[in-house]
Amino acid sequence: MILGIDIGTTGTKTILLDNKGVIIHYSYEGYACIYPRPNYVEQSMDDILSAMIKTVRNCSNYIPKGDGVEAMCVSVQSGTMIPVKPNGEFFGNAISWLDTRCEKESTELIEKYGESFFYRKTGWKLGPSFNFIQIYKMCRDMPEETRDLTFCNVSDCIMHLLVGEYYTDINSAGNLQLLNVEAGVWDADLLDMAGIRKEQLGELVPSGAYVGVIKADAARLLGLKEGIKVYAGAQDQYCTAVGAGVHHPGDAMLSTGTSWVLMNITSKPMFDENTYPAVAKHIVGDTYASFVYTPAGGSAFKWLKNNVLAPLGAAEAISYDELTEIAEDIAPGAEHLMFLPYLGGTLYPSWNSSMKGMFHGLDFSHDRRHLTRAVLEGVAFELNLMIKGLQEQGLALEKLSALGGATRSDLWMQIVADITNLPIMASSVADVAPIGAAVMAAVGSGMYHSYGEACQAFQCLSGGRSIEPDLAMHEIYQEIYEKRYYQLNKFLQNS
Repeated sequence: MILGIDIGTTGTKTILLDNKGVIIHYSYEGYACIYPRPNYVEQSMDDILSAMIKTVRNCSNYIPKGDGVEAMCVSVQSGTMIPVKPNGEFFGNAISWLDTRCEKESTELIEKYGESFFYRKTGWKLGPSFNFIQIYKMCRDMPEETRDLTFCNVSDCIMHLLVGEYYTDINSAGNLQLLNVEAGVWDADLLDMAGIRKEQLGELVPSGAYVGVIKADAARLLGLKEGIKVYAGAQDQYCTAVGAGVHHPGDAMLSTGTSWVLMNITSKPMFDENTYPAVAKHIVGDTYASFVYTPAGGSAFKWLKNNVLAPLGAAEAISYDELTEIAEDIAPGAEHLMFLPYLGGTLYPSWNSSMKGMFHGLDFSHDRRHLTRAVLEGVAFELNLMIKGLQEQGLALEKLSALGGATRSDLWMQIVADITNLPIMASSVADVAPIGAAVMAAVGSGMYHSYGEACQAFQCLSGGRSIEPDLAMHEIYQEIYEKRYYQLNKFLQNS
C-alpha cells in the first residue's frame, strides 16, 4: 500500500492506493487563509497539520487487514514561509505565498541589484512573495527575535513531523528564492542578503530521496504502523507533472485550475531575461522545467458564472456544464466579442499588475451565450500568448497533457486545441498531485524502476481522451488572435 498526500493552499488531500495504483480511499479536509490586514495572507500551520492528520487517519481506516502502508510521499504548496522556534513551536502564523506585504522591500532590492541578479540565481523573478523576501523583511523588522529561528516551508514541517528532521526537497526549494537553481545549493549571497545562516534552513535533499522511516509517535498520531518509508516530495505542480507522465524534454503540461499553469520540460535551464519564465529543477532525472501561468484561468469562468450571469441571491442557479452547452451554439469568434482575462493583472510574459480585463466589441446582439464563448476563447488566447512566448525562446511544444477542471468540458478543450494548434491528452483524473506523490513513493521504494513504468502501471491514471486540433478552425482563430487579441493586448499594455 502507498500513501500520497497533497498539502495545498486551501486544503489537504490524501489518497491510499494499492501497489497497482488502484485508489482504495480518498480523503479531503479544507482550511482557510487568514487576512489580518490588506496585502497580508497567512495560514495556521496547526490547521494544516490537523488536516493532514485527519485525512491520513481517515485513509488508514481502509487499509485491509494484514496489510500496511509501505511508503509515503508528500506534494506541497511552495513559497509559504513558517518561522519555527528552537523548541519546535511556530513563531506566529505561516506567511502564505499569496502574501504581498513585501512590495516595498522587493522594489528596493530590484532597484539596487536589478531583476537579472535574482532571476539568474533562483530561476524566479523577484516579487513581494515567497520566502526570501519574507525572511528579509522579518529579519529587519525583528532582528533579535529572528536570530535563532528556523525558516521552514510546508515540506520542511511535514518532514519534521514524520521523521524528526527538517528536510527541504530541491524542487520545492526553488521558489523559496534562496536556492541557486543551477548549483542546487543554498545561495551564500542570498542568505547573507536575507540576514540568515544556512543552519536556519532545512537540509537539501533530492525530490524522491529516501529520508527515513516514520517516527513511532508520528505513526501513532496518523493511525499507521511503524516502519513506513518516507520519501522527499516536491511542489504540487511538479508532482502533478509526474502523475501526468510529463517526464522528458519536450513534454508539456497544462494545469487548468483557478490559474492556468503551463509547464514545459527541458534538458537544461532556459532563462529569458525579457519575459522571466520561472526555471526549476524537475523531479525526473537531470531535467528542468519552464513554468508560466496566468492568474485568471478557471477563475475567469467562475467570475462570469457567479458575478455576471447568476441571478441575485442564486450564485449556483446555472452550472458550468449548462454554460458550456449554450456556448456551443455560437461560432468561433463569439460574433466579434472578445474577452481579455486580466481580472488579476498579468504575469508572464508582460508582468503588468495594473492591466485590467475587458469585453471588447459588445453590442445589443450579444447574450450569455456570447459572453460565455468569449470567456472560454479569451483564456485560450492568453494560453496561446504564453505558448508563443516559450516557442520564441526556443522551447518545443508538440502536445499538451491537460488536467484539472476545464478538461471536463469537451468544448473548452477543443477551443484550446484549435487556437494553439496542439493535440491535447486530457486526463480522466481530477486530483493528480497526490497520485504523483504516490508514484514517487512507489519508485523510491523499489516497487517500480522508473516514473514512466509506474505511471503506465497505475490503474487510476489510465483512461483520458485525445483532442486533435481542427485545421480550419485554427486558421479562423489564428486570424482573430493576430488581428484582434494580440493587438488589444498591446493596446492595454501601453494604456
